[in-house]
Amino acid sequence: MKYICIIPARMNSSRLPNKVIREINGKTLLEHVVDNARRANIENVAVACDSLEVMEIAKRIGVNSIYTDPNLPTGTDRVSAAAAQLNDKYDIIVNMQGDLALFDASKLNDAVKLLEEHDDYDMTTLAVPIQKSSIITSPNTVKIAIAFKDEDWGDALYFSRSPIPYESKQYYQHIGVYAFKRDAIVKFSVMPQTLLEKTERLEQLRALENRMRIGVKIVDHFDVQEINSIEDVKDFEEYLKNHEK
Repeated sequence: MKYICIIPARMNSSRLPNKVIREINGKTLLEHVVDNARRANIENVAVACDSLEVMEIAKRIGVNSIYTDPNLPTGTDRVSAAAAQLNDKYDIIVNMQGDLALFDASKLNDAVKLLEEHDDYDMTTLAVPIQKSSIITSPNTVKIAIAFKDEDWGDALYFSRSPIPYESKQYYQHIGVYAFKRDAIVKFSVMPQTLLEKTERLEQLRALENRMRIGVKIVDHFDVQEINSIEDVKDFEEYLKNHEK
């Protein structure tokens, strides 16, 4: 089967505008994310972007870039639009969000493997057990309610910025990567945005509302950093400072 990892890189982020070109310790955020993706065992990596400035950065770091409509509402819509422009036909399209500055990219393969092993899923994603109470209550951290099929995987029932399920003994943080079957991402791209999606500002709810099945693979805790605010930038800079070789 043929795979490609497409990173949606949008300039007009509402919480931190132009964050994909923001320099953090001498590299743009986009470069940090591309470096993460290249560490995975996925041969093809591309950037789905909405500006010439991002395309120039992609060219400089030697990664394929695909221009997409700036008015597309979500990263997954951007990935779908980019996939449609590719000459090669890929069986699985991996969407790795463009703000994952710190991420163990080998985990991408866990999402892909779950999709390969369970043909009834349209798409798969990842979750990690939450270990800090501050993360549970943060609206910047997406939580998942899961119907477990085994101890380390199951069906996604709902995603929320609020703590779910209520008074859970163990909460799970959603990690912003998805593996899509090709026909599933095409199907997703023609669906109108839904009320729950707009309310939570989470595009994966569009898939659930349209009865698409999302598998969730639970992975061991690892360092993960999404850049959504100036505070996140500072935290990532501190992490890099503490982990310099």
